[in-house]
Amino acid sequence: MLRTPKTSYAPAPYRVPLNRRVIHSPGRNDATSSSSRFNQSRQDDLYINDNSSFSQMVDHRDSEAVVTSPSPRAPSKRLRATVDGRWSPFGFAATELYNYENGIPLDRATCDRNLQKLVKNTREVDYYEFLRSAQECRLAGNHILENVCLQMAFSAGMSNIQNKKVAKVVEKPTNLTEKAQKAFSLDRANEVHDTVLHLPNNNYFRLSAIFHANDVGDWSGTNLRKSLRAFARYLFDKIAADDTEMPCYASSKNAEIYVPVSEDFLNSIADYAIAGFGLDHSSDNKAEFFATIKDVLSCKLNRVRKEYNNRHGKGASERYAEWLKDQLSRERNDLLKRELIFDRFAEIPDTENIPETASHQHESSGEFEEEHIEVD
Repeated sequence: MLRTPKTSYAPAPYRVPLNRRVIHSPGRNDATSSSSRFNQSRQDDLYINDNSSFSQMVDHRDSEAVVTSPSPRAPSKRLRATVDGRWSPFGFAATELYNYENGIPLDRATCDRNLQKLVKNTREVDYYEFLRSAQECRLAGNHILENVCLQMAFSAGMSNIQNKKVAKVVEKPTNLTEKAQKAFSLDRANEVHDTVLHLPNNNYFRLSAIFHANDVGDWSGTNLRKSLRAFARYLFDKIAADDTEMPCYASSKNAEIYVPVSEDFLNSIADYAIAGFGLDHSSDNKAEFFATIKDVLSCKLNRVRKEYNNRHGKGASERYAEWLKDQLSRERNDLLKRELIFDRFAEIPDTENIPETASHQHESSGEFEEEHIEVD
């Protein structure tokens, strides 16, 4: 029986280059086939031989290995993109960027797609893999590749350190609390963004007419989120005090029962507030202001409708909205297009005191009636 030669890192005749190794088909020559099997042992790691080619240590049990034309190798089952929670440079490239079995790179689109995994999963790069390769190059006598492996180990280690520093010094997300000036500037808001806004019932008003310098302190402070909500509540409270159809309105453009306010209405208020609070008109600021103002309006409308229903009965606000929709659909209707006049000294009335304009409920029968006014 032939004995396996002892492991040696010196050039030896039994080290056959990878491109000259083959696995013989079974049945062709049982003795030859048995003698040329690969041994996937613990020493199955890659190393570089004296001819600067990557090869794997093979346990030849027959001293006469048959060498034929090159044949594709089956990839080792131990190849993994990650090892111990770290990215394996060789394993990732061999499994995600390269067809290791056939020795050809994957197409560029596949490589680009697989490289995105490095972004989605934050892991360290295993720099120690390059150090092991450097050691193997030293033992193989290839000092040039040894130096290259050491340089790559340094690059991988430096990349890990830099990524940790970036994670620690992550820029804090901007938020309304930290970005704003403390005082609201009516002059700056009115300079560019003073405009006329139209309500769903065709009433209208100018923004500069609703805000007064003496009231600015109510929505000025270090916490812009709270200040912005106070600003929006002040605005919608003023509208509710002078617009009796407000129970019919909706903040969402997809509302089915109530009549939605236009997005231009909300955008104009957001632009006015951004300028007044001294912020840039960036898309982020605009989106955040728009969402906050819309949310405040939604809360205000819920309270207005609740009070209206308490006064006029369950479902009264929905019937009121149906009446408004009907009026808006007519070419000639009972609605009066007028400008809202805001009295800064007037108290915000309770919803119970809103006049029952064109609709009311019989107190005796509890049935709802619509009062139509004939227009000549």
